[in-house]
Amino acid sequence: MNQEKKTPDYYRIKQILADSKLVDTNRIKLGSGFVYSVYLGKEFVESEIDSLDLSVRAENCLKRAGIYTVGDLCSRVDRSSDLKNIRNCGRTSIIEIMDKLFYYNYICLKPENRAQYIQETIERNLV
Repeated sequence: MNQEKKTPDYYRIKQILADSKLVDTNRIKLGSGFVYSVYLGKEFVESEIDSLDLSVRAENCLKRAGIYTVGDLCSRVDRSSDLKNIRNCGRTSIIEIMDKLFYYNYICLKPENRAQYIQETIERNLV
């Protein structure tokens, strides 16, 4: 997701998580143990990996590993540590993939469910 493609929601979510004081923002920045639920609706599962707007490097890592849809990614990756097993998928790519997957899941939710999702994420990542 390039800078110009990020929506105000993306930055608002990041700010909510940072302001909560309940979530260690280093966990988010470093991709070390930041956990969240993924709700696998049909549209979400069948979306091409391109929907995540990943960098070329991150997208190529996933495609080389045979991951072409968001559903494939979710079924093959339980935690960010699972991404370490993919060739040439370094820390920066892992953080980017997990970050974009979190945000993509958020925007696929119905607007009335989004606040609950953020609250649930904060609760799952209590310091």
